[in-house]
Amino acid sequence: MNILPFKSVINRRGVLGAAASLAALASSGHAAPNSDSDIASMYRDYLAARDSYNRLDPDDAETELEHLIDLSDRITLATPLSTFDYAIKILHADDGGDMSANRQQVALVAEARRIVYPT
Repeated sequence: MNILPFKSVINRRGVLGAAASLAALASSGHAAPNSDSDIASMYRDYLAARDSYNRLDPDDAETELEHLIDLSDRITLATPLSTFDYAIKILHADDGGDMSANRQQVALVAEARRIVYPT
C-alpha cells in the first residue's frame, strides 16, 4: 500500500536530477558558501578532535570522547545558513561511510563532498 499521495519512482535520472539541482543551488549565489561559518568551524574542530581521539587508547580518553560527542551534538543541532553548511552537516552525518544504504544517500554524500571539497 502506497501511503504517499503520489507514485514514488526513484530512478537514475531522478537521482542525477536531484544532484544537479543541489549543485545549481550551491552555485546560484543564493546561499554562498561560507567556510568561516560556525558549522564549518565546529566541523574542523570535530575532525581534529576525532583524529586526536583515534590516536589515543580508548581506556584513557574519556574526556576526549566527551568533547567529541559534544562537538558532534552541536553540529547536529546547528541551523545551516548556507548550502555549504548543509553539505557539512551531511558529511558529518555520513561519518565516513554510514550513509551508504542506497544510491540516493551515496549521491547526496558525493554532492556534499563536491561542495565542501571542490577540486
